[in-house]
Amino acid sequence: WAALIPRVLSVAYLVFLVYFFRRMFTDTGGAKMTGQQAQRVKETFDDVAGLTEAKASVVEVVNILRNPGRYRSMGARMPSGLLLVGPPGGGKTLLARCLAGEAGVPFFACSGSDFIEVFAGRGASRVRA
Repeated sequence: WAALIPRVLSVAYLVFLVYFFRRMFTDTGGAKMTGQQAQRVKETFDDVAGLTEAKASVVEVVNILRNPGRYRSMGARMPSGLLLVGPPGGGKTLLARCLAGEAGVPFFACSGSDFIEVFAGRGASRVRA
């Protein structure tokens, strides 16, 4: 029996380590971009006052989303996302909602912390937990 006790303890220690590391490196939740619900919006570009240059750029994306076959025949690829950059209160979210409303596609809104959590690891979920 004396020789069996150290072996049982070492196996128990290894099982504990595997459990501990598995729990540490698996995702335990938190807000993710992919877990959000898509919103159907009714806003159009008529709801946006100003931002004429930005609207002109976004209209091109709407045309691609409305007529993907025409652009694919020319060799273009569908955009997988759109990044709007600007100061707070500049109308980025409204412009994105109008783009989704005009193109008839779902609208996903996410904050910067959602991106950090997806691409840089579990930092934000650990702080919240």
